[in-house]
Amino acid sequence: MKKGIMLFMIILGSLRFIAAQENDSRFLDVFQEEDEMILRQNEKDTQENEENERKQEKIKEKKKLNLNLLLYGAAAANIPINFTVDSKTNLTNKTFPIGVSLHFASAVSCLTLKGNINWDFITFSDKTSMIFGGSISLGLTPIHNEFLFLGLYGTAWFDKIEDYMYISYGPSATVIFNLPKNFGVFLNCDFIYRTKEKYQGDLANPDKPRFLNSWRICPSIGISYNIIKG
Repeated sequence: MKKGIMLFMIILGSLRFIAAQENDSRFLDVFQEEDEMILRQNEKDTQENEENERKQEKIKEKKKLNLNLLLYGAAAANIPINFTVDSKTNLTNKTFPIGVSLHFASAVSCLTLKGNINWDFITFSDKTSMIFGGSISLGLTPIHNEFLFLGLYGTAWFDKIEDYMYISYGPSATVIFNLPKNFGVFLNCDFIYRTKEKYQGDLANPDKPRFLNSWRICPSIGISYNIIKG
């Protein structure tokens, strides 16, 4: 009888042990499956992040490429400085040199055309309360992408001071830092030399054109708007 009871207890214990092993095995299988699912999800997330990074890099690289066609309009404030190396000529102004200007700049491939009109509010004498002028420029643009525009020009400038119309030539440069929604920060500087004059007054013996052979250096800063981009 006792042997039968012991044998029954041994068999029952063995069955419990086997059942416990099976449960442990099932638990480990479930745990391993969860680990594999997490690992697959992490790999998927990593691949998606890498793909997004590659897309962002492609977008950045594309924005760095030069565009084929551009047209800007801009309004700016000026600080026009007029001077001459001739000690006999007096160009001292009676007011702070300030002005305003309107600009346009276009680019087709690497060629660029620029123009502007200016109003300089400088008083040199009783005859000069405002100087009106304008320019046309042709040049090259080595950089003209969605971030930056750089133009280097040869410029012809025309302005009327007192009773004379002056024609000037010289270099100029334009930089535009593009902002969102087609706006940008506009920087420009003209460096020109007055080489010719034409009298437009009524006097038979006019005064000497004192601005002939003088320099005009005019830095400008303002806001631009990208009208055409393609």
